[in-house]
Amino acid sequence: MRFFALVRGALFLAFAATITQSSVAVAADAAWQEEMLGVTVQLNGNCSGTLIYSDRDKKTGDVDTYILTAAHCVKGSESRNMTVDIPVYQENRVVKRESYVAKYKTKSFSADLAVVELIDKETYFDTVATLPGEKISIEMGDRVYTVGYPMGLGLTITEGLFSSYDSINFPERNEDTEYYRATPDIIGGNSGGALYHKRPDGKYELIGVTTAGIRGAPYMGFYTPAKKIRDFLKTAAPKAIDFKIEEVFQP
Repeated sequence: MRFFALVRGALFLAFAATITQSSVAVAADAAWQEEMLGVTVQLNGNCSGTLIYSDRDKKTGDVDTYILTAAHCVKGSESRNMTVDIPVYQENRVVKRESYVAKYKTKSFSADLAVVELIDKETYFDTVATLPGEKISIEMGDRVYTVGYPMGLGLTITEGLFSSYDSINFPERNEDTEYYRATPDIIGGNSGGALYHKRPDGKYELIGVTTAGIRGAPYMGFYTPAKKIRDFLKTAAPKAIDFKIEEVFQP
């Protein structure tokens, strides 16, 4: 469906400074803290990203750490370093910010996906996002969650419902690309952050990456879908595929 043929002028990539309605308040649980909030980073102060891989080489002791984000978040940063900030919370307050330097690794413009790599080779992150397998179990009306840094402010999680697939014709790409559409409220700064759902085993699984919304139309968020993420990572970061991607949970 060429939904954006009617509203192309209203399209915005989610790092743009655009304000929509306030987010739906959601009560956190312990799994959220570790599996969603704990792996979400702020990139260059104006985008979001997700830790997807961190592993120490048994021979050299060096740690490789990869972050998944949106391609438009790294535009213009391919040849220069980027900043990655990870806040540390205690009693719902930021008590410190851990800052790192990252470098561009690769991107897919058509899928709006990118991977950046931390330059730090000593710090190991024991928790990374659970990535999707070949298939995921998601249906229209299922509850989903978006995590990111709206307007470059505090780490925020919003909930909503999975809607459907939609084909979007981005003006600058001159091609239709299929994305997930879901209702969690997103604004500028959410770009590159993850879309999650909760599997029947209680684990939160990354199924999308925030790419765009529509000005003046809250609850119309668009996300690069799981299959495109997996296909991209097969060449962009194959170690992340082997390391953490799980097959669809079967109860």
